[in-house]
Amino acid sequence: MKGISSKSVVSLPISEKEVGRYLESVFLSPPFSGGHRQAGNGKSPFDRFFLGDDFDYIEGNQLLATEGDRSLRQKRSIFFVKPSYWVVHDIFSGQGAFDAELIFPFSPETRLEGNLSEGFHLTLPGSRAWMVPLGTHLKGIEVQEKESEKRLLIRNEGLLPVSLTTVLYPETNEASSRHDFKLLYFPSADGGTAFELLNSTCTDTIMIAPPSGRIALSSMVFEGESLFVRRDYLGEISRVFALSARSCYWEGKLLFESARTIPFLEFSYRGEVLHVWGEISGPISLYADGVDEVRVNGKKIYFTRDKGRLILHL
Repeated sequence: MKGISSKSVVSLPISEKEVGRYLESVFLSPPFSGGHRQAGNGKSPFDRFFLGDDFDYIEGNQLLATEGDRSLRQKRSIFFVKPSYWVVHDIFSGQGAFDAELIFPFSPETRLEGNLSEGFHLTLPGSRAWMVPLGTHLKGIEVQEKESEKRLLIRNEGLLPVSLTTVLYPETNEASSRHDFKLLYFPSADGGTAFELLNSTCTDTIMIAPPSGRIALSSMVFEGESLFVRRDYLGEISRVFALSARSCYWEGKLLFESARTIPFLEFSYRGEVLHVWGEISGPISLYADGVDEVRVNGKKIYFTRDKGRLILHL
């Protein structure tokens, strides 16, 4: 197979300025302030986006031009779990071999401690962050120091496709917070992965399915593109976000199921009220033991109950 040029410094499909505009539009401008939700497709510079109460999701694609092969593409998806951390998922596709460095610039005073298996703690002026890279072709981490900045390079090398998932978790305290990381599904070259992040207050499960659109683990089966599930310290599910989803069974119980693919689905349990947001059409079943009221996109709706599940007729 024909190889890609020997070294590619991969830029973001969403530039720093565009990210800045995105954050400004989400948190500052009137159309998105005050908890309003938006979803869409093909809105430049994003191919898809969802701005919700507990989650934001944006996705972009770009062609990475090289001298030898113009088939190389990068797809980047960014999940923001409000208000805590980001998950950045990259897939590089095309023909041949791939050798790339993903560059994260920081201030010159930044200190880096840790390893690939447990993650890295970044100490920045006035703040700290925890970062975990997961990938199919990881070759190592390198720190480059310059007068104006310090660069963290994540090296990737191998036959395409290549996937890389990076968790970036800012920390508010001066001391390192205790985070435990558990890999549930080893990253696949076509993009599938699943893992858990655990701390003293909650456990987050994040699943990104391969192109087949299905991940089956010992305690869960998910049909869709991406899934986030948060359990509180008692083990009760409190928040869920799903992308291009059909169903999820969790520890033998139905978490949700729809006859039609749901582009974006977000729901949370708040006492006896179930809040649901997203692009939903047709009936959908949700696990909701103990729920007495359901609100969909802010409106109270009628539902039926069947053996521990609620059926919403939309």
